[in-house]
Amino acid sequence: YQLSSPLRAALAASYDSDLPIPMGAAIVRGGSIIRTASNRRGRGNRGTWTRHAEFRVTHNVDARGATVYVARINKAGEVAQAKPCKSCEEHLVDVGVRKVVYTTPNSVEEIKL
Repeated sequence: YQLSSPLRAALAASYDSDLPIPMGAAIVRGGSIIRTASNRRGRGNRGTWTRHAEFRVTHNVDARGATVYVARINKAGEVAQAKPCKSCEEHLVDVGVRKVVYTTPNSVEEIKL
């Protein structure tokens, strides 16, 4: 299946991930991609954690009314399931994102928030 330009940008961002399950995200408002980000490992005083792509792509961005595109690749390099987790979905609602579009192994799905 064909990926839209924002999903291709999210997929490209996933290659910057330093985690075993690479995820990428792109935020679009007014028809333009504002930012892309991948999931990354974080380290600090309290140990190591994962910064999900959906959190990173909306950091310090006015996300009100925007659409977030999320893509994942598996170890074989194939497009895979990228539905945001519950925590990410709640975060996206909190920052004003109106829709999420994400990859699955066989299609593209969307969630209106």
